[in-house]
Amino acid sequence: MGGTEIICLGISALDILVRGIGDFRLDGQTVFSRDIELIPGGDALNEAVTLSRLGHKVRLLTLTGADFQRDVILKYCSENGLAADGIQCGSFPTSTSIAMITENGERTIIGQENGSAREFSASDIDMSVFQPGVKAVSIGSLFCSERLDDKGLTAILEKAHNCGAVTVADFVMDLKEWSLDSIAGALKYLDYAIPSYEEAVYYTKMQEPSRISAVFKSYGVKNVIIKMGADGIYADIEGRELQLPSLAKKVIDTTGAGDSFTAGFISGLVQNLNAKEGLIFASAAAAITVQKVGASGAVNSREQIRQYMEEEVWDETI
Repeated sequence: MGGTEIICLGISALDILVRGIGDFRLDGQTVFSRDIELIPGGDALNEAVTLSRLGHKVRLLTLTGADFQRDVILKYCSENGLAADGIQCGSFPTSTSIAMITENGERTIIGQENGSAREFSASDIDMSVFQPGVKAVSIGSLFCSERLDDKGLTAILEKAHNCGAVTVADFVMDLKEWSLDSIAGALKYLDYAIPSYEEAVYYTKMQEPSRISAVFKSYGVKNVIIKMGADGIYADIEGRELQLPSLAKKVIDTTGAGDSFTAGFISGLVQNLNAKEGLIFASAAAAITVQKVGASGAVNSREQIRQYMEEEVWDETI
């Protein structure tokens, strides 16, 4: 795909949202819900769709199975301006999860142990896509697959770095008890690490944001942004520490908020916003996302985010 500005690679999945159920037991009885919805998701897919809606030329590199879920994801990508040529088909079924949401918003999630997200590796990526003109490469997420190991990650990030792209990655809690040491080779090519606070504590064994950042930087990571939920954002960018409050005025569902934040921040980088402007833009994207159920679909345009910022963001809050 010529003219690609941003490459997003990593997880794509299908989420089945079951909303409006009461207490239930697995006792063989039929239980009714208010509604059931199929929503494509996964970190890389969510970021790619949001960035495309923000007006960027995006290439998605991911893996699905050969199944109905793949058809849903391909249709969703087409509707959102994403080409299908980077969406490979593997031998595992497409990663799928069922989220059962009660009337008070509590979730019970049934995840899939051996889905396509666990099969994804560097061999599923055409390295020729990393060419001059690509402005940013995002991995969503580090530790998403045991097959996307240090060797593969290093090859990807080094290739991105050499073509002049800014490199960004968020994280997921791994199931194999990996550590930052296990991807030390790749981390030195990472310009921005964007973990959640829980993920950051898990991987660094530190509690204080500045100490967390210091650990990441000891591996060669250039800049660190920690997503702290209702407590906002901590950032150690370009040698400057910044803390911003959450810009969310109403929270319905936090699913996908981190992906929207990461996409918003990448958009800011490509737009050449300064650090603070980029963090505010990203925080506004996340704030819009938490006002809707589901991981994607809330952020529709750059103008929408700008309008939210004008209406909801005041100098005294930032």
